[in-house]
Amino acid sequence: MEPFPAAGRPTPRFKERFKQFPMLVTTLRIMYDLLLLALRAASHLPFFDLKLLRRIIFDLAKPNTLLLSAGPAETFVISSSDRMIGRHVYVYKEPYDFDKMESVFRILGDSRPKMLLIDIGANIGSVCIPAVKRRAFRKAIAVEPEPRNYSLLSANIHINGLSDKIVAYNFALGRKDDEQLLLELSKDNFGDHRVRIHGNSDLRSDALRETITVKSETFDKTIKELEPKESIIWLDTQGFEGHILSGARKALQLRPPICLEFWPYGMSRTDSYSLLKKALIESGYSSFFDLNENGPPVSLTTASLDRLYERLQGRDQFTDLLVL
Repeated sequence: MEPFPAAGRPTPRFKERFKQFPMLVTTLRIMYDLLLLALRAASHLPFFDLKLLRRIIFDLAKPNTLLLSAGPAETFVISSSDRMIGRHVYVYKEPYDFDKMESVFRILGDSRPKMLLIDIGANIGSVCIPAVKRRAFRKAIAVEPEPRNYSLLSANIHINGLSDKIVAYNFALGRKDDEQLLLELSKDNFGDHRVRIHGNSDLRSDALRETITVKSETFDKTIKELEPKESIIWLDTQGFEGHILSGARKALQLRPPICLEFWPYGMSRTDSYSLLKKALIESGYSSFFDLNENGPPVSLTTASLDRLYERLQGRDQFTDLLVL
């Protein structure tokens, strides 16, 4: 006797056998749909409002199902195929990674609303939407190159009533205008799409990913007006940060605060690290805070960045920096 298929998706042979019982298939589909409907309804009841229940609903949903996460402050439409940011937003009813924004404001020591957040790699809006809706910023510019993320970003901006306060662009930022970039897509983590420059550090089989071509513009062409004391640049682009900052020479001369992901593996894949160092040092940035360490400011030099790079690279880790 052949063993039952392993947990996960049924094998093609198992599916063919299953089709021999159409009534059973129909009955099971109806039961599945009713169960999911009942769980969704129960998730809105106060006494059923449990993270475990929402986790079950998310994990039972068919791929690419759109789910609504109605949190206390924001509402998000997410995809059931996104098992990182989407799953977090749905299960916890809180925007993903927004605690980093709160850390930035504590360090800056100014609780007053700032004028502009520039959110590069905005995904579905889990940073820029709460930043504006909770009045940390008056308005935002959101840049997201991946079409599916961008469609959810646009929908979330609209349903949160922020269409007049957040401008969204569906292209990448890079070193050159009108460039065509190859974007690798993650099947189950929509925050892990990556620009492909080469595959010299292909530790995670990235070369096997599906790819699409996306348009690239420079930061300086896209963002025309920037008040340094009233703006923050927010960068989370999976190692491509150095290329983006190389196209932001005019903006960086004003030295607005920059919050960015610092990921040696991602930067090594895109030859981005040397560009990042050059852009920050030549623009006159003088210090950075490691937001995951909660320590004092570190003087921004080639040596201090190299030490951080080597330490994280050895552990295959990343961190988030506030650069001032």
